Amino acid sequence: MISSFSNRLSHQVFSIGLRLLISLMLSPTVFASTFSDFYGIDLLDGTGMTVNGTTGLIMVPTAQLIRHGTLAGTFNSFTRPGAPADAEAENYYLSAGVWRGLEVQFGLNELHAKGANPNAYGDFYNRDLVGNFKYGIKMSGQWRLAIGGQDVMGLAIQNQRLYGVVTHASRYLATTVGYAVKGKSSGVSQHLTGLFAGGEVYLPYNVSVLMDYDGVATRGGLRGRLHNIAGTHLQLNLDTMLASTQAGESISFGMTISYPLGGGAKAKLEALTDARYRQSSPYSSRHSLSDLPNFKNYSSNSLPSASANKTQISHSESSADKVVPLDRPLNLKALKDRLMAAGLEHIALKVDEDTSILRLRYQNRLYDLNQFDGLAQAIAIVAPFANQYDLLNLEIEILNQQIPMMSVKLGTAWALGQLQKHHSKAAYYLPEFNRIEWTAEPTWQADVTGGRSEWLSLKMEPYIVSTIGSEIGVYQQSLGLLSELSAPLWQGASAHISRIDPLYNSYHFRPGGFLEDSRVVSQWKELSFSQTWVPIDGLVNVFSYQLALNEGDKTDHMINSTRYYFGEGRHQVYGNWSRHMGNTPLATTGLNDWSGDYYGYEYYWPEQGMGAFIERGVYLNQDLTTKLAFKSYLGDSQLQATLMRSDTGYEKVRLNLTIPFTTKRAAKLGALTIRGENKWSYGIETIISDPDNTGVNLNLGDVRYVNFGAETKQPVILDQHFMDSGRFTPAYMRTHIHQLNQRIKRILYQTVD
Repeated sequence: MISSFSNRLSHQVFSIGLRLLISLMLSPTVFASTFSDFYGIDLLDGTGMTVNGTTGLIMVPTAQLIRHGTLAGTFNSFTRPGAPADAEAENYYLSAGVWRGLEVQFGLNELHAKGANPNAYGDFYNRDLVGNFKYGIKMSGQWRLAIGGQDVMGLAIQNQRLYGVVTHASRYLATTVGYAVKGKSSGVSQHLTGLFAGGEVYLPYNVSVLMDYDGVATRGGLRGRLHNIAGTHLQLNLDTMLASTQAGESISFGMTISYPLGGGAKAKLEALTDARYRQSSPYSSRHSLSDLPNFKNYSSNSLPSASANKTQISHSESSADKVVPLDRPLNLKALKDRLMAAGLEHIALKVDEDTSILRLRYQNRLYDLNQFDGLAQAIAIVAPFANQYDLLNLEIEILNQQIPMMSVKLGTAWALGQLQKHHSKAAYYLPEFNRIEWTAEPTWQADVTGGRSEWLSLKMEPYIVSTIGSEIGVYQQSLGLLSELSAPLWQGASAHISRIDPLYNSYHFRPGGFLEDSRVVSQWKELSFSQTWVPIDGLVNVFSYQLALNEGDKTDHMINSTRYYFGEGRHQVYGNWSRHMGNTPLATTGLNDWSGDYYGYEYYWPEQGMGAFIERGVYLNQDLTTKLAFKSYLGDSQLQATLMRSDTGYEKVRLNLTIPFTTKRAAKLGALTIRGENKWSYGIETIISDPDNTGVNLNLGDVRYVNFGAETKQPVILDQHFMDSGRFTPAYMRTHIHQLNQRIKRILYQTVD
């Protein structure tokens, strides 16, 4: 995968990209936007990358940073002086703004002979993992100070630098000056030493001129940007180094694709979208709610109009609390039908006229990205109905696998963006989130109900197996399609059957080599059963049994995961017990059966989109291991860095990205739902301390499987699927009330994310 770009393909990609950029530059009809339109967000935010993978110019880092929540992938062909005469480079980096002011990069640098096949039998000169970081403090709208580290971790530290840098950005020019010191463990590289400086001149048509001095040599080049490609918020940067005073450096090309997954970057774009919509929207305060595109009148023709029974409440009338009682039945059936048509199920509705409350109980069926979207959809449907019948309060209960999990109480006025009602029966305004006490008796009986609408679910996701041997020279890349058909049973229970079908196989193993051939073949994978229950308030338990259906080596899995949420879900203690029964011996123990028992503590910080956990237990290698991990939540995605150390002295580092490999709303075909995996996870792992000196490999793949020290991929993963990566908690919901309000407005007014 990472090494699948051949030399010829790389040059073709850059040739096409440069021609595309030049054609767009020369087309004012395509690029009619002004400089300020393009750079209007913040000149101190950057996605242009140096040849070493950090945000900056050509060789020199700047104090510009990737905005919090943005993810970027970079490729460049920079070959360092001193490389063999026939060498060419392929350098790959994954970058993320993991926190406000903090960016990290993780990269793979490869050097091989021109025309060689680096994917087979070690046909390369060098492979090296690289890790960078940078933290910046914004001193004003145009100045930022940053400190950072380059090549601070990896297989072979060659270009390690620690630096401080200051950048000033204005409308047409960004200038940078800094100082770098060579790391103690660095190799012989002399790039970026001592005092360095550089500048970027912004030209029309989203092109800029780059020039920098890294303390050793001066370089010049160009950078072009394509912004908001096809309205998707994707940004493409194309970079080229055209000249250098360093002997042995030739023209090199670079390409970066970035996307705002969440955090500050996504919030800024959403705010701009909302501002533009408010300026162009035909709906204003002088329009009634019935003018809303998504408003529906629920009265039947035989009933009086909704406005006939409405009472306008003013400040002077608040003490009198004049309310005209409802003298007609409410069309709750029409409301229930619309909720189910919108993608919700297990509906229960009740109206309490005495307390002016509309109560709703539902389960999310179609909104696969998160429970947040399902709640916004539910409120956007019931709030206009409640307003039509002068119901001032909404009380909502959310189910998951038919288990009551959370309650939300809010004012109808807040949901519709109105001022708070001055009325004694207006019990709520801002949303109040609480965990439902599982042991408590139901407090109300529904007037109208709607049952299950989903009877079968077909989930499809990529199935990838990749291994890169950095010393023994093996390489494998296999891509398949994993399909899972599941059916909900009783409360908390579900049955699943999965199948794998190959799409592509690349096999470069020597017969009798160190690693097994694990190419993808067509086969049924597993038949599994999962049961979730909440035995006491805050304690969630998931048990699953997975029966292997594949040919050859088989392993059955029996897993029980328990997690206790307290402090509104900020604090979590958990444990896992598992038994794995195979028909072939495990390499580390020689036994057919093995266990995976561990426990840990996790802290969730929703205000900053961060989390961390410490965990200890027995994993695949059957030795006691301690894990320390940090998480950055980027919208519906998640970036995690993990350090693992076993009692036998092995140390591993893993970086994985979890993304929603699905659409915002699943497809409904009657009783069948077709969806993707909303927590698809892929990562890279390497050994950094090897007491036995058995060789270092880069292991790439789905981090939910045993080759990453986990037990196996479960049909329902407790913290990710059932608890929505910690977002199905009062702590997350309460700190994201503004975002909830914005999503409700987008649904009501049919705005676009």
